[in-house]
Amino acid sequence: MLPRSLRWWLLAVAAVVIAGCSSAQEAEPEGTATPRSTTTAAIGTSTSEPPAPPPAYPPIGGGVASWVPEVVARIPHDPEAFTQGLVVDGDVVWESTGLYGQSTLRRTDRHTGEVLATAALDDALFGEGLELVGDRLVQLTWQEETALVSDPATLERVDTFVYEGEGWGLCQLDDDRLVMSDGTATLTVRHPVTFEPIDEFEVTRDGRPVSNLNELECVDGLIFANVWQSDEIVVIGDGGSVVATVDAGALDDELAATADRDVLNGIAHDPTTGTFLLTGKLWPTTFEVRFVTAPATPVTTLVGDTGEVRLDVDGVARRYLRFVPEGLNGAAPVPLVIDLHGFTVDPERHAATTRWDQLAAAEGFVVATPAALGDPVSWVTASGTVSQSEVAFLVAVIDDLTAAVPIDPARVFVSGYSNGGGMAHRLACERADLVAAIGTVAGAYIDAAACDPAQPVPVISFHGTADLVARYDGVSDVFPPIGDWAEGWAERNGCAPVAARTEVSADTVADTWTGCDAGAEVALYTVQGGNHAWPGAEVTGVFTPTDTIDATALMWEFFQTHSR
Repeated sequence: MLPRSLRWWLLAVAAVVIAGCSSAQEAEPEGTATPRSTTTAAIGTSTSEPPAPPPAYPPIGGGVASWVPEVVARIPHDPEAFTQGLVVDGDVVWESTGLYGQSTLRRTDRHTGEVLATAALDDALFGEGLELVGDRLVQLTWQEETALVSDPATLERVDTFVYEGEGWGLCQLDDDRLVMSDGTATLTVRHPVTFEPIDEFEVTRDGRPVSNLNELECVDGLIFANVWQSDEIVVIGDGGSVVATVDAGALDDELAATADRDVLNGIAHDPTTGTFLLTGKLWPTTFEVRFVTAPATPVTTLVGDTGEVRLDVDGVARRYLRFVPEGLNGAAPVPLVIDLHGFTVDPERHAATTRWDQLAAAEGFVVATPAALGDPVSWVTASGTVSQSEVAFLVAVIDDLTAAVPIDPARVFVSGYSNGGGMAHRLACERADLVAAIGTVAGAYIDAAACDPAQPVPVISFHGTADLVARYDGVSDVFPPIGDWAEGWAERNGCAPVAARTEVSADTVADTWTGCDAGAEVALYTVQGGNHAWPGAEVTGVFTPTDTIDATALMWEFFQTHSR
């Protein structure tokens, strides 16, 4: 197929010189950008239409679809190319690479990956996203607020555009609109001739912004966007809503032996083959793929199982980690602990902190560690429509495990850290009929007063007086004082108004409200000088936990005394 940069000239010549040319394509008016999907038949070929290629991606339906790449071919890629932008143009792939002092604009062979020509950028420029707009290549720079316009035939710079802010990704949505990313959740619409901003819109998934949008590819009115620092591609539809996600983790896993590789970045659609090219920064391979519906996770025997489960919840792809210990006979119902991670913390790291799996192996219960969405990941804990989708996900986790393991519905417990503590609170408020008790550590309780549980819920909580994130004395209009929050649960549960105080360790006291309806007591463990950390944790991050108590063990003791 001829490159788009030559089609304009050939179409004009063909109209005059070639009678009965097989192409039905008319030359576009001068200065008009050619849509990516336009193709031109080679002179002298048959007039019969070639068979349509298989679809590049599944049909778009309701909800957020979950796709994975199906590899069609593997093409060599320069492992020293810090890929920032990728464009397919017939038998050519145009590529923008980054890093100061190493940024380039290059032309490579579509089929072999051979670098055919390279133009180095000035050392002070960091190359970013790239698009072929009409007969010119437009290459963004990261923080230099300059778009470089180059001649595809010579790679020589012929013009520049100036813009405000950072440049990350660029693609052409249609004849009249370019779309540009800057690493946030906002995409800017620009004029293809003047590069002036026309509009902007926020990209959201389930009502929440999706940040770190990087390299872009526009196909059939959809925008495919790499999400920086992840193996995920989001597919953006009308209005900025994410309509599908692509988990490309299997491609990264295949390159695990390439120690110096960086993240997935680089996506280009080839309309002649119905495929996408995917690569990454410093990747030795470009993968030619089609996107297909992700397979459902098969559920086999779960005894002794540790692994990840993927669920489709109202059209949204969700996941959770499960731990089913050895020794369960499958007959007697067992408790379930749902453990919720905090803001920016993935479930794997959170599980290593709380160590619920170790206790479950000794005591014989099941643990589920669900994953929130977003980038960074976060639970939506305020009351309202969006939080209902989070509640629905957690209910789906309970249902999924109950279908595979004999879970005792009267002993479903929820623990949570920080933002996950706020989600445990929200689940107890919304679905008290499912929760036997909750336990929280350093909880961030947004919209805490909006809570009217259908029945009493026992609560145990741990909080440090020196917590600078979810402050013990509260943050005005954001987090309530922790004492007020605990008293709120005591009041909901019909407890006696005055708590009994017990010294638990050298730095910790426990206030316990008893005399509650249905025995739903409330216990608040206050760690003097404690920060935003899980007491007794062996794995620590920024915050150092106290080692005088073990929050996981104390929670389990509390949970064992309660059931619905």
